[in-house]
Amino acid sequence: MHNINQPYLQAANIKIKINHLNVTISSAYFPPGQQITEPKLKSFIQSLGSFFIIGGDFNAKHTQWGSRYTNTRGRLFHTSILKNKLSFISPDEPTYWPAHENRSPDILDFFITSIPTGLKYHIKNLNELSSDHSPIQLTIGAFPASSPTTSLSSGPIDWKIFQQKLDISLSLNFPLKRSSDIDNAISILTNSIQNAISTSSSPNPNKNQPKYPTSLPTYLVDLIKAKRQARSLWQRTKYPIHKTIYNHLITDLKTQLAKFRSEQFSKHLSTLTPNNGSLWKMTKKLINHRDNTPPLERPDKSLAISDLEKANLFCDQLSSSFSPHSDLASSPDHVNLVNSFLSSPLPMSLPAKSISPAEIVSVIHKLRPNKSPGHDQITNKIAKNLPKKAILFLTHIYNAMLRLSYFPPTWKYSIIIMISKPNKPKHLTSSYRPISLLPTFAKLFEKLILHRISPLVDQHNILPKSQFGFRRKHNTIHQIHRITDKISASFETKQYCPGVFLDISKAFDRVWHDGLLFKLKHFLPSPYYLILKSYLENRSFSVRQKNNISSIKNIEAGVPQGSDLSPLLYNIFTADIPTTNQTLLASFADDTAILTSNNNPDIASQNLQLHLNKIESWAKNWKIKINDEKSSQKRKLTSKLFPFEELPVDIRHYEMFRWFIDDGTAKSAVYENKSVHEKDIEIIPERVSNAIMDKAIAIDEIKCYLTEGSWLVIQRYIKMKKLTPAWIYPICA
Repeated sequence: MHNINQPYLQAANIKIKINHLNVTISSAYFPPGQQITEPKLKSFIQSLGSFFIIGGDFNAKHTQWGSRYTNTRGRLFHTSILKNKLSFISPDEPTYWPAHENRSPDILDFFITSIPTGLKYHIKNLNELSSDHSPIQLTIGAFPASSPTTSLSSGPIDWKIFQQKLDISLSLNFPLKRSSDIDNAISILTNSIQNAISTSSSPNPNKNQPKYPTSLPTYLVDLIKAKRQARSLWQRTKYPIHKTIYNHLITDLKTQLAKFRSEQFSKHLSTLTPNNGSLWKMTKKLINHRDNTPPLERPDKSLAISDLEKANLFCDQLSSSFSPHSDLASSPDHVNLVNSFLSSPLPMSLPAKSISPAEIVSVIHKLRPNKSPGHDQITNKIAKNLPKKAILFLTHIYNAMLRLSYFPPTWKYSIIIMISKPNKPKHLTSSYRPISLLPTFAKLFEKLILHRISPLVDQHNILPKSQFGFRRKHNTIHQIHRITDKISASFETKQYCPGVFLDISKAFDRVWHDGLLFKLKHFLPSPYYLILKSYLENRSFSVRQKNNISSIKNIEAGVPQGSDLSPLLYNIFTADIPTTNQTLLASFADDTAILTSNNNPDIASQNLQLHLNKIESWAKNWKIKINDEKSSQKRKLTSKLFPFEELPVDIRHYEMFRWFIDDGTAKSAVYENKSVHEKDIEIIPERVSNAIMDKAIAIDEIKCYLTEGSWLVIQRYIKMKKLTPAWIYPICA
C-alpha cells in the first residue's frame, strides 16, 4: 500500500488478512505543531478501506481514552471517531513520559480501529523506554488478560446448595468466653461462607451476551446464507457478475442488520426504568468515561508509576490525615482533665441489651444488595441468604462482643479505594477522596449498636438544637429556613446582620479519640462506652489500586469513613460548641453559620467576635481546626471585623457603585477610569444602604467618576427614597 508523508501526517500502511478479511495496519504519526482538519482526517480514514487499525502517536488528548484532560486535537479525533462509527483502544497507563518537570505523563499513543466486533484483542503497555514514548502492544485474536477475581463466586449461585453446605460446616457448640474465641468464631464463619459460595456457584456461559435480544429473524438468516453462497461462487469463478451480486448482498445485509439492531436497541431502551437502576447502568455504559489514575507526584517531585507505588503513596497520605492535628496543642490542664476522667473507674451499670436473631434478620432485610463488600468479600446479598443456623452463630458472636466489650480487629480493618475529585489535577494525591469498604458483618453490628445508643443520646439531650446534620426529621432545607428567617427579620426591623460561615478541616478524619471518649463516658452506660472504646482503638486500613494492595497502616484519629456510627459520634464530639444569647448558631454536620443582628453595627460586630473567640478557644481544646480557605470570606477565625468605611478605597468605591450601576460598568469606572453616563445608571434599591449615608460616608467620593447628568440622577434618588437593608460586614485579616 502507499505511504503518506504530509506535514500534518506521516503514515506507513500494510494490508494483512485476519479471518479472511483484508485489514489495513497503519503506523501513524501526527506532529504536534501542525494543524489537521476534519476533512483531511476523514480522507485519511477512507483511504484505508473498510477494516483497519491505526496506531501511533496522535498527540491528541481526551479523557475518553484516559488522558488527564481534553485538548483541541483530542476533540477533533473524538468527533471523527463518533461520526465515522469507529472505535479506539487505549492502554491504562501513560505512554508519554516528558523530561520537563512542568509536564506530566499522559496517554498520547493508542489505536483507532474499524474491525469486526467478534475479534478479541488485548492491549499492553510495554514500559520499555527508548524515547519519551513507551511502546504499546495490541494482540488481535487473543483472549483478554485474566485478572485476579474480586468475587467469591464464579457465576450464578444456587442459594439452596449454599445454605445446605453452610449448615453442614457450622457448629453452634462453640465456646465464646475470651476475645480469642471471638476471633476464631469469626474466622470459622467467614471461611465457611467463602467455601460455601465457591462450591455452590458455577460459571455463567451467557455472561458476555447482551441483555437485549440478539437472535436474528429468518429473513436475516436467509440473507446471510445467500451472501456466503455468493462469496463462495465468486471465489470459484471470479466472474464480474458474481462479484456484483456478492457486493449487492453485502450492502443489503449491512442495511438490514443495522435496521434490526436499531429496532432491538430501541425496544431495550423502552424497558429501562430508574426504579431498578437499569436506566443508570445503560447511561453509564454509553458514556463509558474512563477514570484512570495517572502517575502520581510524590513530595520530592518524583513519580509513583506502578499501581503498587500509587497505592502506597495514597496510603502514606491518608495515614497523615488519620491522625490528630499536629499544629494544634490543647492546654495542659485540659489534657490532664481528659486523661484523669478517662482513667477513673466506671460506674456500675446494667448489662447491655442482648441481640436477638429476629433483630439481626430485620436489619439484614433492610440492607441494600448492591453495596461493595469489605476485605472478606461477603456481600449484603450473601447476608440476605444466610440460613437460620448462620444467623444464630452470628447472634452468639455479637452478644459475646457486647459481653466482653471487644470489637475484633478483623472487622476494624478497611480497604480504601480512591476516587478522583472532578476538575482537580489528577497527578496530585490531594485530588482524590477515599471510599472505605468495611466488612458487612461489622456494619451490621454497628447498626445494632446505633439502635441502642440513639435513644440514650435523645434521652440526655446531648445534641444541640442548632445541629441539623444526620438527624431524623432534620435536613438542609430546615436549616436554611432558620438562617433566611433571621436575615429576613433583620431586614424587616432595619437592623444590621453580620454573619460568619465556618468549615471544619478534615472534620471526620481527625476527631480526637480521647476527647470523643471523654464525652461518651459522661452519659453512656459502661457496656456501650467500652464497646465503642474498643471500636475506635487499633483500627487499620490499606489502599487498593486496581489489583494491588498497599501496606497496612494504623488509624490514630477520626471516626471510620463509611460507618453507620460515624455521623452520630461526630455530632456528639461537637455537641458542646459554644453558644451565646446574642447570636444564632446553625450547624449541618461540619458546616456552621453564625449570625447576629443589632441596630448598632459596632455592637453586632462585637457580639459576633465574642462568639468567634469562644469557638476559637473551644476548638483548640478539642483539637478541631477551622478550615480558613472554606470559611466565610476566606479569612482567619481570629480576624478582626471592621466597618465599611475602613475598606480599601478602590473596593469601597466599587461597592458603592454597585448600588447604582452593573458590575461591569463599576469595574470599568474604578479600575479603568471610564466616566459613568446617565444612561449607565441602573439603581438597584435592594443594594442601597442608608446606614452608609448615616455613617457620613460621603457619596461624593465617587463623584469624580460621574458625568453631571448621572450625578444628578443619583442625588435625586437618594433624596427621594431611604432604605436600610441588612449589611454583612466582610472579615478581613
